[in-house]
Amino acid sequence: MPGVVTELFGRVPVAEFGAKALKQVREKMVERGWSRTYTNHQINRLKRMFRWAVEGEMVPGSVLHNLQYVRAIRKGEPGVRETEPVKPVPGEIVAATLPFSSRQVAAMIRLQILTGARPGEIVLVRGRDIDRSGPVWLFAPEYHKTEGRGRSREVYIGPKSQEILSEWLRDDPTAYLFSPADAEADRQTQRAVRKTKVQPSQQYRSKDKPEKTPGDRYTAMSYGKAIKYACQKADRAKRTELVAAARAVDPAADVSAIESAVYVPVWSPNKLRHNAATELRRLFNIEMAQLALGHSNMATTQIYAERDREKVMAAFERAA
Repeated sequence: MPGVVTELFGRVPVAEFGAKALKQVREKMVERGWSRTYTNHQINRLKRMFRWAVEGEMVPGSVLHNLQYVRAIRKGEPGVRETEPVKPVPGEIVAATLPFSSRQVAAMIRLQILTGARPGEIVLVRGRDIDRSGPVWLFAPEYHKTEGRGRSREVYIGPKSQEILSEWLRDDPTAYLFSPADAEADRQTQRAVRKTKVQPSQQYRSKDKPEKTPGDRYTAMSYGKAIKYACQKADRAKRTELVAAARAVDPAADVSAIESAVYVPVWSPNKLRHNAATELRRLFNIEMAQLALGHSNMATTQIYAERDREKVMAAFERAA
């Protein structure tokens, strides 16, 4: 977004940036192929930047006032790209990815599918944040997406999820359960005990002084990168398997089509919430899915919220 603004109005004084200029910025974003929702998001972000500047008395309030008249792009406007609906990750793709993930990442993937937790929530699981007093455990993330709006967040952990989590509970309740440092230690142990000879290209990959050492917990970004890496490894392995099978039948076989195909596409952990929502809707109903996933548009009075909370806990006790 700053690139578009500076490209068009980099030399224009801030106080002279008005509604017409903002519309030109929006048009440029659309020309670049940005989707309607992403363009609207960036325009709102720009308005928030000006609001911050007005609060600091760096820009006259009239500038922000004029910018507020620039409306969001409405759905269906000609020439504006719409994003495709986000769909769940196909089960066979998840299954193909898991064997190439670390134990830590594989556990987080399974938990997301069962609980509907966001990537930024699942990486924060600690013993101290889990209430294990009832048949359904309750995980209250240290940080969550809607905390800035004064909303609480509980992730419901049923029997299947408890079985996964039990393996990772630590003596130190303040320690994060899923640690990149532990994943790296596992990897080094596997390298040390492997019976096959290490390839020459792999022998000197480890550094005495690595530029960046693994931390005590994943971030949503590093978790996503770990999944991407696992997808790429799974894709290469499948391709190698199919090429070998084709050449076993005919050593001279043309395998160019096999080598150019994608068998395990890269997917984002954000999509796993859709997997959870789809399953909850199949087992129960859409309202149950919205409540379990913590969607803000299901906010109700405290009495109804408590009643719905009990319904969700009963559902997770049976299904997840």
